[in-house]
Amino acid sequence: MKNCVRALIVLMGFAMAMPVAAQNLTPVFEQNSVDGYLLGAQGSFKLFQFLEPSLALAYGLQSQKIRYQAGLTVWEVKLSLLDWPGTPVLGRVGQSGLQVTHKSSRSLGTLLDVEIQQYENSVTLFFGTLWPWVPNELPPDILYLSLSSAQRFALPFGITLNVNSRTLYGWWRLGVLPLSFQYTQSHLELKRDLLSVSFGFGTLQNEGRLPDFEFVQSVKGETETIKGEQFWALRFERRFEMIRVPLGLPPLPVINKPLFESFFIEGAVFVQLSTTKTALREKPEETEEAERCARCIVPMANLLSWGLSAILSLDGLKFRLDIVFKRDGEYRLLFGS
Repeated sequence: MKNCVRALIVLMGFAMAMPVAAQNLTPVFEQNSVDGYLLGAQGSFKLFQFLEPSLALAYGLQSQKIRYQAGLTVWEVKLSLLDWPGTPVLGRVGQSGLQVTHKSSRSLGTLLDVEIQQYENSVTLFFGTLWPWVPNELPPDILYLSLSSAQRFALPFGITLNVNSRTLYGWWRLGVLPLSFQYTQSHLELKRDLLSVSFGFGTLQNEGRLPDFEFVQSVKGETETIKGEQFWALRFERRFEMIRVPLGLPPLPVINKPLFESFFIEGAVFVQLSTTKTALREKPEETEEAERCARCIVPMANLLSWGLSAILSLDGLKFRLDIVFKRDGEYRLLFGS
């Protein structure tokens, strides 16, 4: 597999050396718990309208490892060799191995005054290893199938509904006795003008006892996280426009327009609630009554926060200031983008 990776990287590098106008080249600047800051670049090159090689290379400042993602897309199917952060498997930061992905999208038109603006499906098959794993242990081979979809509906009265869902079926310890794990989760968001309400929920089964395979939930402003086999999450946000100022800057050469034309400030009030529940499988004391208790349910854990925000928008660039209050009255000041 290493020889294949080297060959693909050389091929992708040759493609990247071709004229920049024909490429889609973007920087990589992100952070994860294994690599720390990850610095690099990623790009793709379109050939014959149906063939698209791509390559991502980045260096982890903390892990001191070079991460790569070399892919080849033929029509709607992409084959990738990768060692890259990001994986649909819960409790993991990244993955290394071979991945095949098929993506499709289409518009289904209008049905009973509801316009289906977007309908996307994605099917991913992966074989390889996940990271991080237990130190000084050889990570086991993992096989999973991930099915995801995204829909956007235009409802009456100017309401937009976004629905995203994912289902994953996985197996590990493939060389001995394959052990299974799976989950499904969905996220719904209703938006109308500056008002948005979102709701997420999910459930999992971890019969194969894959370590750390569980939902992790948090709310803004809270350092604590809650974990479980089921989760529910609710968020409400109401924005309102405060100030809009045209900058009146002179146009720049070449692009013939100002770098920034205007900025405006929005205010917002938001509320977040997350809840999880776990089923314990440890066997209780050996009594006839306890034997009938196959699953003992732990009380649900939940987190709550609310706050006020100011969002500065500068021609697509957004900077956000949040004052977040927790349930006990403690508050935090957060900056983000």
